[in-house]
Amino acid sequence: MCPPLHERRTDFELYRGLGLRLGQEAYWRESLDKEWDWCLEPLLKDLELENSQDFARKQRWWSSPAVEKRYATLDPATGQPKGFATPTGKVELYSTILEKLGYDPLPYYEEPPETPVSQPELARQYPFILITGARFRPMHHSEHRQIRSLRKLHPQPIAEINPETARQQGIGDGEWMVIETLRGKIKQKAKLTSRIAPRMVESQHGWWFPEEIDEDPSLFGVFQSNVNVLTPDSEAFCDPATGAVTFGPLLCKIYPLKKFD
Repeated sequence: MCPPLHERRTDFELYRGLGLRLGQEAYWRESLDKEWDWCLEPLLKDLELENSQDFARKQRWWSSPAVEKRYATLDPATGQPKGFATPTGKVELYSTILEKLGYDPLPYYEEPPETPVSQPELARQYPFILITGARFRPMHHSEHRQIRSLRKLHPQPIAEINPETARQQGIGDGEWMVIETLRGKIKQKAKLTSRIAPRMVESQHGWWFPEEIDEDPSLFGVFQSNVNVLTPDSEAFCDPATGAVTFGPLLCKIYPLKKFD
């Protein structure tokens, strides 16, 4: 692993620092190596290794212990099986942790905050359902756009739509189109495919353009085609129990770039 340059920090240092500021001292180890030692502790004992560095040097592949073996590991203090990392020591379909926190312990369905069902009036203006964050090769999240050989394989951001939808909206295969939500609008190239339902739009995420001028407010064209421009960050779109943000489904409309206003 290459050490970070200048003022940069690793992901671990960033999240550990945030955790310490939030009073989570008891849950963070002082370094990433010690974090790996803690995570791999049962495996290190089985392999008679001292730490995660020994594991990295001696192992070329990852093979986690069998579930049955992990479940049967005995707690030296009680002599009883340790079980899983839940209050009951079992796989919990009924979550006792959520129950203790005052949430429904069983999975249930709740209509997302922005769909034709939950917001029928809005759906008249934004008739399509947007799915964001589609993964694709050779990119990884927002990485690799700056690598010329990979950009040759995938030069532009793609949004997939149904051919019938494209026909109705006047959008041709490979043409630039606008995707718009209540929060903003971006442009991506249309890819027509019958695997997408007529009322759906699937948009790639993480796009920026290193060939663009690096100046505010351009920032390598990050606001031209990045689907984060379209996604919400308000509390209404967060999961009550975990705080996870909803990146879809969202209501949107699409039209050819030539009609962009």
